[in-house]
Amino acid sequence: MSDTADSRMFLISTGPGPRKRTPLGVTSTYRLAWAVREDGPDGKPVPVRTPSERRKKYSRILGFPAAGRRYLKLGQLIARKLEGQNLYLDRYGREVFCYLQRFPCFDSFDAIHEHRFERWFLLCEGGKLTCVRYTDETNYIEVSEDVEVLEYNVWDEMKRCRWHTEAP
Repeated sequence: MSDTADSRMFLISTGPGPRKRTPLGVTSTYRLAWAVREDGPDGKPVPVRTPSERRKKYSRILGFPAAGRRYLKLGQLIARKLEGQNLYLDRYGREVFCYLQRFPCFDSFDAIHEHRFERWFLLCEGGKLTCVRYTDETNYIEVSEDVEVLEYNVWDEMKRCRWHTEAP
Protein backbone atom coordinates (compact mmCIF):
# COMPACT_ATOMS: atom_id res chain seq x y z
CA MET A 1 0.00 0.00 0.00
CA SER A 2 1.47 3.35 -1.00
CA ASP A 3 1.92 6.25 1.44
CA THR A 4 -0.62 8.26 -0.58
CA ALA A 5 -3.25 5.53 -0.32
CA ASP A 6 -2.46 5.07 3.36
CA SER A 7 -2.95 8.77 4.14
CA ARG A 8 -6.39 8.73 2.46
CA MET A 9 -7.64 5.76 4.48
CA PHE A 10 -9.76 5.96 7.61
CA LEU A 11 -11.68 3.55 9.84
CA ILE A 12 -15.37 2.75 9.50
CA SER A 13 -17.62 0.36 11.37
CA THR A 14 -19.15 -2.37 9.25
CA GLY A 15 -21.65 -3.31 11.96
CA PRO A 16 -21.89 -5.01 15.32
CA GLY A 17 -19.17 -7.44 16.32
CA PRO A 18 -19.18 -10.34 18.78
CA ARG A 19 -19.64 -9.75 22.49
CA LYS A 20 -16.29 -9.52 24.27
CA ARG A 21 -15.41 -10.59 27.81
CA THR A 22 -13.34 -8.02 29.74
CA PRO A 23 -12.39 -7.58 33.41
CA LEU A 24 -15.39 -5.23 33.63
CA GLY A 25 -17.79 -7.89 32.32
CA VAL A 26 -19.15 -8.56 28.84
CA THR A 27 -19.33 -5.70 26.35
CA SER A 28 -20.55 -5.05 22.82
CA THR A 29 -18.13 -4.42 19.97
CA TYR A 30 -18.07 -3.00 16.45
CA ARG A 31 -16.40 -4.62 13.44
CA LEU A 32 -13.93 -2.30 11.74
CA ALA A 33 -12.70 -1.88 8.19
CA TRP A 34 -10.44 0.58 6.41
CA ALA A 35 -12.08 2.76 3.77
CA VAL A 36 -11.11 5.45 1.27
CA ARG A 37 -12.87 8.73 0.57
CA GLU A 38 -14.56 7.56 -2.64
CA ASP A 39 -18.21 6.71 -2.07
CA GLY A 40 -19.83 3.53 -3.29
CA PRO A 41 -23.18 3.29 -5.10
CA ASP A 42 -25.03 3.63 -1.79
CA GLY A 43 -23.20 6.89 -0.97
CA LYS A 44 -21.17 5.32 1.85
CA PRO A 45 -17.35 5.04 1.93
CA VAL A 46 -15.96 2.00 0.15
CA PRO A 47 -14.33 -0.54 2.50
CA VAL A 48 -10.98 -1.48 1.00
CA ARG A 49 -9.41 -3.67 3.64
CA THR A 50 -10.72 -5.81 6.47
CA PRO A 51 -8.25 -6.10 9.34
CA SER A 52 -6.82 -9.44 10.42
CA GLU A 53 -6.42 -9.17 14.19
CA ARG A 54 -3.66 -10.81 16.21
CA ARG A 55 -3.94 -10.59 20.00
CA LYS A 56 -1.38 -11.52 22.63
CA LYS A 57 -0.88 -11.00 26.39
CA TYR A 58 2.44 -9.83 27.84
CA SER A 59 3.75 -9.59 31.38
CA ARG A 60 3.46 -6.01 32.60
CA ILE A 61 6.91 -6.28 34.16
CA LEU A 62 8.76 -7.46 31.03
CA GLY A 63 7.44 -4.89 28.56
CA PHE A 64 5.62 -5.41 25.27
CA PRO A 65 5.81 -4.71 21.52
CA ALA A 66 3.16 -2.54 19.81
CA ALA A 67 2.97 -1.32 16.21
CA GLY A 68 6.50 -2.50 15.51
CA ARG A 69 8.18 -0.86 18.52
CA ARG A 70 9.16 -2.05 22.00
CA TYR A 71 7.88 -0.47 25.22
CA LEU A 72 9.22 -1.20 28.70
CA LYS A 73 6.27 0.34 30.54
CA LEU A 74 2.87 1.86 29.79
CA GLY A 75 4.07 5.39 30.55
CA GLN A 76 6.18 5.27 27.39
CA LEU A 77 2.94 5.22 25.35
CA ILE A 78 1.88 8.58 26.78
CA ALA A 79 5.23 10.35 27.02
CA ARG A 80 3.82 13.78 26.10
CA LYS A 81 0.27 15.20 26.11
CA LEU A 82 -0.91 16.90 22.90
CA GLU A 83 -3.53 19.57 22.56
CA GLY A 84 -6.94 18.05 22.12
CA GLN A 85 -8.70 15.35 24.02
CA ASN A 86 -7.13 11.96 24.60
CA LEU A 87 -4.06 12.56 22.39
CA TYR A 88 -0.46 11.89 23.35
CA LEU A 89 2.91 11.21 21.74
CA ASP A 90 4.70 7.99 22.61
CA ARG A 91 8.43 7.73 23.25
CA TYR A 92 9.00 7.39 19.49
CA GLY A 93 7.01 10.53 18.60
CA ARG A 94 3.94 8.65 17.31
CA GLU A 95 0.41 9.82 18.06
CA VAL A 96 -1.47 7.73 20.63
CA PHE A 97 -5.20 7.92 21.38
CA CYS A 98 -5.86 7.10 25.04
CA TYR A 99 -9.25 6.17 26.49
CA LEU A 100 -9.92 5.47 30.18
CA GLN A 101 -12.99 3.91 31.76
CA ARG A 102 -13.43 3.73 35.51
CA PHE A 103 -14.62 0.48 37.04
CA PRO A 104 -18.34 0.65 37.81
CA CYS A 105 -19.46 1.95 41.20
CA PHE A 106 -22.67 0.49 42.61
CA ASP A 107 -22.90 2.36 45.90
CA SER A 108 -21.23 5.11 47.94
CA PHE A 109 -18.63 2.66 49.32
CA ASP A 110 -17.54 1.82 45.75
CA ALA A 111 -17.48 5.50 44.82
CA ILE A 112 -15.10 6.24 47.69
CA HIS A 113 -12.83 3.19 47.39
CA GLU A 114 -12.86 2.16 43.71
CA HIS A 115 -9.88 3.65 41.89
CA ARG A 116 -9.27 1.11 39.12
CA PHE A 117 -9.51 1.94 35.43
CA GLU A 118 -9.54 0.03 32.19
CA ARG A 119 -7.13 1.74 29.77
CA TRP A 120 -6.92 1.59 25.98
CA PHE A 121 -3.96 3.02 24.06
CA LEU A 122 -4.44 3.11 20.28
CA LEU A 123 -1.81 3.68 17.60
CA CYS A 124 -2.63 4.06 13.93
CA GLU A 125 0.23 3.46 11.54
CA GLY A 126 0.68 1.91 8.12
CA GLY A 127 -3.04 1.38 7.59
CA LYS A 128 -3.31 -0.69 10.79
CA LEU A 129 -4.79 0.02 14.20
CA THR A 130 -2.95 -1.32 17.25
CA CYS A 131 -4.66 -1.48 20.64
CA VAL A 132 -2.78 -1.82 23.93
CA ARG A 133 -5.17 -2.62 26.76
CA TYR A 134 -4.48 -2.64 30.48
CA THR A 135 -6.70 -3.04 33.52
CA ASP A 136 -5.37 -1.57 36.78
CA GLU A 137 -4.15 -4.12 39.32
CA THR A 138 -3.60 -6.87 36.75
CA ASN A 139 -0.18 -8.28 35.85
CA TYR A 140 -0.58 -8.39 32.06
CA ILE A 141 -0.97 -6.11 29.07
CA GLU A 142 -2.99 -7.20 26.05
CA VAL A 143 -1.80 -6.07 22.61
CA SER A 144 -4.02 -6.41 19.53
CA GLU A 145 -2.37 -5.71 16.18
CA ASP A 146 -4.50 -4.84 13.13
CA VAL A 147 -7.65 -4.52 15.26
CA GLU A 148 -10.75 -6.10 13.72
CA VAL A 149 -13.27 -5.56 16.54
CA LEU A 150 -13.27 -2.75 19.09
CA GLU A 151 -15.34 -2.15 22.21
CA TYR A 152 -18.31 0.11 21.52
CA ASN A 153 -17.29 2.75 24.09
CA VAL A 154 -13.80 3.14 22.61
CA TRP A 155 -15.16 3.34 19.04
CA ASP A 156 -17.75 5.94 20.09
CA GLU A 157 -15.03 8.07 21.74
CA MET A 158 -12.79 7.77 18.67
CA LYS A 159 -15.65 8.98 16.49
CA ARG A 160 -16.48 11.80 18.90
CA CYS A 161 -12.86 12.96 18.73
CA ARG A 162 -12.67 12.31 14.96
CA TRP A 163 -9.53 10.25 15.39
CA HIS A 164 -8.97 8.31 12.12
CA THR A 165 -12.73 7.84 11.71
CA GLU A 166 -13.43 10.42 8.99
CA ALA A 167 -12.16 10.92 5.49
CA PRO A 168 -9.07 13.17 5.48
